[in-house]
Amino acid sequence: SPVFTPAEVIDSWDETALLRGVALRLVAAPPLPRQPGQVLKLRAAGAEGFFALANLPGADGRVELLIKRGTPLSDALIATAERGARLEATLPFGDGFAIDKARDLDVLLFAAGSGIAPTRALIQHFAAARSQFRRITLFYGQREQSEFAYSAEHLEWERAGVRVVLCSTSPTFREG
Repeated sequence: SPVFTPAEVIDSWDETALLRGVALRLVAAPPLPRQPGQVLKLRAAGAEGFFALANLPGADGRVELLIKRGTPLSDALIATAERGARLEATLPFGDGFAIDKARDLDVLLFAAGSGIAPTRALIQHFAAARSQFRRITLFYGQREQSEFAYSAEHLEWERAGVRVVLCSTSPTFREG
């Protein structure tokens, strides 16, 4: 059974109407591994759930999550996750993505919905080590244009050498 420790909410914001960003500082955490694709567990309202890290953890223990509204656990977390609040979290765990296998190759990334969270951490890694990879393209799907998370970062990703292709099932969608 994983060990839960206190996690301080240092920020929270609406990415979209359905997706809420939450930044935590893991209290008394050792230096965190910087491996995109890792997860942690959060506990609230008597329930536990897995959440993918949406960033590369900082040296200060900051981790970001993207929580989709609509389940008892996620709604309880969102209601609780105001600046200064304490949540129960595990340290990040898991092997993450097999990044080394992509070195010197073209990389295609696919994300839909809240699946953009671990992909964002991966994009941050690629941007920091851009010369180690060839072309990088992200295909990101949502139902409606208003549902794309991290839209304020898409241009930054493009400037870092990650082509962003937004895909929507809405007949009124226009990329750009």
